[in-house]
Amino acid sequence: MNELQVGKTRIPYTVTRSPNARKRRMSLTPDALEVVVPAQTTDAEVKEFLKSRSTWIKENVEILRDSNPHQPWPRKFTNGAKVLFHGRYLPVTLHFTASQEVTVEQHPDSFYIRAPFEVAFNDRDVILQEAFREFYATSLKRTVRELVSKFAGRLDIKAPEANVGEVEDGIGYFNERGEPVFSTALILAPKFALEYVVLHELAALKLRTRGKEFWRVIESVMPDYRLRAEWIKQNRALLTSGQI
Repeated sequence: MNELQVGKTRIPYTVTRSPNARKRRMSLTPDALEVVVPAQTTDAEVKEFLKSRSTWIKENVEILRDSNPHQPWPRKFTNGAKVLFHGRYLPVTLHFTASQEVTVEQHPDSFYIRAPFEVAFNDRDVILQEAFREFYATSLKRTVRELVSKFAGRLDIKAPEANVGEVEDGIGYFNERGEPVFSTALILAPKFALEYVVLHELAALKLRTRGKEFWRVIESVMPDYRLRAEWIKQNRALLTSGQI
């Protein structure tokens, strides 16, 4: 296993080269770092990527070790393995067939996955994680847009075009058009926490400030916002660890 040293902190890491990886991605746990890269990525490019993110890696590893948050993925994708979805661990049922693509179906209390036979023997975990990431992004975008419409009405503002995507060092931002972009990792948060994040961003869009009036507006719409915000605070490492 390779080792990344940042200051006095040593962080073991593994590199997975996959033909199914579209871009470089990191997954952090309290004890290790996994780097997933496209198959053609060289060792030098991996090291340069880690060097560019070394400060972020060190800070988040320390947070993870201190807070020990839940992990979103199972160690191995097998029947009965569980994934984290909106604050709940839901079991996965795998069905390998002669199909040509991986599909993820959401049931009330579980997920059902159909995948080609070869996935069972080649890069199963990488491929199924990628399928879940795509499903998560689609699901979160739909939910976020419903919440944006709901809370924009409560705040008496026009609902902006909301999107989801990768967010470095945070859980959301406003793009150059002034539209909110929410981190895909928010799919891990319970619905009550996600509602708070959406309301928070819309209130910022309305008031352009975070003074007393900002929090008064938040409380008028969501009297229990402090409890919801506390969940975000306590689980921030999970939402910013780069695992989704």
